This record gives sequence, C-alpha cells and structure tokens, in this order.
Amino acid sequence: MLLTRTSSMFRRLRDEERGAGMAVVIGLLAVSLLTTTLVATSVIQATKFTTATRAGVQSQAAAEAGIAVARAGLIGGTCAANGNSYASAADAVPAYLATLWVPSGSGWVRGCPPSTTTQVRILSTGYAEAEGAGGASGRDVTHLEVILSATAAPVTIVASGPAVYAYSAGSFGNGGELVSLDGTTPEVIVATGNVTCNNNFQATANLVVNGGNLIVDNGCDITGNVYASGRVTFNNSGEVGGYAVGNGVTMNNSSRVSKVWSTSDFTTSGNISVSGGVKAYSMSLGGGTLGGQSYVYGTTNVTNAGATTLSGTVRTQIKAAGIPGWWSGNAKITVQNPITSPTFGSDLPASPIVPSWIDFGAQASHFTSATWVGFTVHTIGPVCTQSAVKAAIEAFGSTPGVLDGRTCSGTLEMANNTQANVYADLAIIANKIHFGNSATLTGTGGERRLWLINPDTNANGLPTCTNSGSIVIDGNSKFVNFSTMIYSPCLVSTVAGIAIKGQIFSGSTAMTNNSELQYTAVGLPGYNLTTGGVLSTTVPTESDRTIVSLRNVTEGN
Repeated sequence: MLLTRTSSMFRRLRDEERGAGMAVVIGLLAVSLLTTTLVATSVIQATKFTTATRAGVQSQAAAEAGIAVARAGLIGGTCAANGNSYASAADAVPAYLATLWVPSGSGWVRGCPPSTTTQVRILSTGYAEAEGAGGASGRDVTHLEVILSATAAPVTIVASGPAVYAYSAGSFGNGGELVSLDGTTPEVIVATGNVTCNNNFQATANLVVNGGNLIVDNGCDITGNVYASGRVTFNNSGEVGGYAVGNGVTMNNSSRVSKVWSTSDFTTSGNISVSGGVKAYSMSLGGGTLGGQSYVYGTTNVTNAGATTLSGTVRTQIKAAGIPGWWSGNAKITVQNPITSPTFGSDLPASPIVPSWIDFGAQASHFTSATWVGFTVHTIGPVCTQSAVKAAIEAFGSTPGVLDGRTCSGTLEMANNTQANVYADLAIIANKIHFGNSATLTGTGGERRLWLINPDTNANGLPTCTNSGSIVIDGNSKFVNFSTMIYSPCLVSTVAGIAIKGQIFSGSTAMTNNSELQYTAVGLPGYNLTTGGVLSTTVPTESDRTIVSLRNVTEGN
C-alpha cells in the first residue's frame, strides 16, 4: 500500500516536469521566432536603406554631371545647337537630362541666354543605375537646380568730353547759346585755326583755341575761361567771366576779364577792366582799370595815363622812363629786378587737354554690336525716305538700335512733320542726315541717348569729309527726351530755333542764329572723348558667371 502511493507520487512528479519542460520549449521557440522575425525585418530594412542610399548617390552624381555638361555647353556656345538641353547617351547609366532657362517676367522659360547680361537657370535630373529595393524608390531620381549670375555689361560708352569739339575753326555768334544743365563748366575746344566769338554769343563754358588766335568781340559773353595758343584779343564789349591765357593779350574798348596770363605782352586801350591782376612779360597800359596784384617780368609802360586807373598794384622788373610823373598810378608800381618770386608759372592754370581727332567709322567694328554692345544693328537703304526711316526706327521697339544708312542713295531723311517714338537708345549712321520741317523724335518711357553720325572712314587721325557728308537740323525739328551726340568729320551747323541737349564732335562747328546747345555728356562708343583715347574694356564671357544658388528641388524636367 505504501509502495503504491509512492509510485503514484513519482508518476505525478514526472508529469509535472514534462509540462514545465514543454512550456520552456514553447517559450524558447517563441523567442527564437521573434528573434528571427526581427533579424529578417532588420535585414530587409538594411537592404532598403543600402540600396536607396546607393540610388541617391548615383542619381545625385548624375544630376551634377548634367549641370557640368550644360555649363560646358554654355561656355562652348553649343546651347542653341543642342536645343537648350543636354542629355546623357541613350545607353548610359546613371543617366541625366539638363535643360537651360532664362528669365521671363517673374519666372523662367526654356531658352538660351541672349548674352551674359542675363541670369541662367540650369535644371538637371539625374537617374540612378540601380534603383532602391523593396519599394525604396524615393532617391532613384534627383532634381538639381543651379542659378548662374549675370555679368555686368562692358562699359563701352563713357559719358565724357567737351560740349563742342571742332577740329578746325568754326564760328560762334548771332545769338547762339551754350548752357550747362548740371552746374559744371564744360569746354568748347577748337583744335586748329583761329576763332571769332561775336554778336551776342553766350556760353557757360571754357573756350579753348589750341592752334590759333582768339577774338572775343562785340557782345561775346563767356562765363568761364579762355585759352589760346596764339593771341587773345578783346574788342568792343567782349567779356570773359573767368581768366584769359594766351601768347599775348590785347584788350580794347569796354571789354572785361577777371585775370590775365600772357606769355608775351599785355596791351590795353579804351575803358577795359581787369579785376584780378595780370601776369605778363611786358605791359603797355593805354586805358582802363587794372585791379588786383600784377607781375610784369619785363617792362611796364603807360601810353595813356589820363585814361588808365590802377586800383591794384604792379610789380615790374623795368618801369618805362616815359611814364608821366604826375600820374597817380606811379605810387602803385614797384620795381624789382629780377622778380624771383612768384614765378610766372607759379599759379598758371593747367593747360586744358585737347583730345585727338577720332576716326569713328574707319573700323568695320564701328558698325557692329562689337562696338555697340547690347544694340541691334539694322541696315537701311538704298531707299531712306522719312516713312522708311520712321518704320525702321520704331521696329527696334524697346531694344537699343543702330540704324545703318550708309547705303542710302541720298539723304537719310526725317522731315515734313514726321514723328517717331523711340523706346530705347538709338544711333543713326549715314553719310547725309537731315531733320527738318518739324520732324520730331520722342524718347518714350524716359530719357534716351541719341547718336547722329557721319562716319569718317579714313583712319588718318584727321577729319576726312567725304561723300559731301552733312548733318542738317533745321525747320523747327525737335528731339524730345534725348541726350544727343552729333559726330561728323564735316561741318555741323545749328541754326535758328534749334535747341539740342548733348554735345558736338565735328570737323568744324557753327553755332549761330539763336541756336542753343544744352550741354550734357553722351560719349562715343569705344572712346574717351576727354582724352581722345581708346577705352580699355574687357568684354565678359560665359566663364565669368558665378553660382548664385545651388539646391535640390522636388520637380525637374
């Protein structure tokens, strides 16, 4: 009985152990299954991540390659030939497609840049060779955008130079007027020959006569200074508000000037006035009033003591014996021989720069966009009537234009109340140009620049007037909202009632009959009109662009 109970107890213990072992086995199996699942999931995720990363590297590299190829195409000038897009070879992997875009309003349009002065957008899409596994396709394709800068337009036109440059002598008189619009004192330069200013000509300017004598006569009123390589002669009521510099200065009648430098003699007669003193190598006073401190590095003589007043003082190396002892001015003349200080040139004004003649038209490039950067060139001729000229001018629209009329059979004509609106800068080039009978050009949308040019085709450094060249502006013609450069190797004559804002560069210039020039510098492409030298300009190229922005974008080609 005891044995039976013991056996039953052991059997029960074995059953309990068997149940516990089963639980342990089941638990171990569950853990094993969970671990396997986790490992499998981890492996799958790792595979997805690895393949997606690889795809991303490949597609990014492909997109960058597209950017590089498109950039090289821009520099090489192949954009238009490639239809503004660059693609990898058909069987290439990874692959790319890059397209070029230009600004349009506030957005972008597909196209090649017309010049380096506009920005460029390159949009490149790169495709991976091996795509991401398990649906991890987010990096199979990469879109990359690069914005390239615009370059500054080359400075080929510098607003410089005198108000009027005439290579040879012209005439200034009969009520002609030159005024400055910005408060500066511009220059009227005559490179060679004698000049007469008379008949109520008025100029807010300096008058420079580089190769001859100057006569300031009968109502000529120059508010600035006058220079002459030869003699300066004042007659009648001629007046200079500044100083006069010449190789000899003569003043007659009631002429006026503030100060004089003469590299030879200074001679007066009549009721002249010099308020600020004289420097000369001899002086002969025959009337008038001399103020300020004067220095004579030679002999001082008085030929008409009764009509001469010294309101200032004179220091001279020699005092002529014939000066009357009773003359009250004697006390104001001091002899010092030699006058060592100041020297004659101690305060002599600097000689003005006289530019060399510019043969504009002697180079083929003078008629192309190589010189007229940013301009569209249009040839007109042989018919150059007012209607044809008007149509050609207005066809430029908002683009700066060069109207090349060298093949006109006669005169390029704007007359008979013809009116044209101009929306950008404009150059008109022809052997003969005529604006007359109330013809009007109107700068619309703001002030524009205008060039009227007779070309000088002979590259000899001299004005060569051929083909009976001329620029005639008469008959109440008007240039509204324009700053105008008139260039001609021939005579430029402005006549009654014509008011032009700008400057003149010519073989010879006549400003008469109440014509008016309102000075503002315009310039001539490729040249510095102050010196006559060639502008040193560097034209930017595609390789001068810089990267404005570089980023990945969500949408591509």
